Amino acid sequence: TYGGSGLGLTISQRLVELMGGKIGLSSEPGKGSDFYFTLTFEKVLAAEKEADEIIQSLQGARILMVEDIEFNVKMAERMLTNWHANVDVASNGKMAVEKCRNNHYDVVLMDIQMPVMDGVTATRLIREFDTETPIIALSACASPEIHQEAMDAGMNSALMKPFNPADLQKSLQRWINSKHKTA
Repeated sequence: TYGGSGLGLTISQRLVELMGGKIGLSSEPGKGSDFYFTLTFEKVLAAEKEADEIIQSLQGARILMVEDIEFNVKMAERMLTNWHANVDVASNGKMAVEKCRNNHYDVVLMDIQMPVMDGVTATRLIREFDTETPIIALSACASPEIHQEAMDAGMNSALMKPFNPADLQKSLQRWINSKHKTA
């Protein structure tokens, strides 16, 4: 009675294929048609196990969080302490340089734009006396020029704000583990 354009099945097929699955059909004249699809998913337990392993690898890590916005500091501090890391905070690049000069950190999370001294300048100064500690840029600015300037200053990688906590976990794990392997 009601005709359609026939796009529903085509769209469904494309969605299933994009997820790595297959779609199929069985039909009998006079009885009807059955449409079905198969998809393979990772078990939630495996994802939870990976998250637990990441958290264990961060346990006891010394992380310097360089950020001038109090809300961002509180959010990151809560996240990092929930992952059992030890967190120190600097509210600008000048404080970060002094803290890095007087302390050992496994990783520095460096905001790019801050008052007093920006993250790029702070990184250049830190690299004059510390070329080993991984520095991860955290920036709300997605400009390729800013990103390149941060890398040229000596930062190891970057995460754009707002970032996914899982991405931060993986980045921290990567840099902390690589530092411990070379130490």
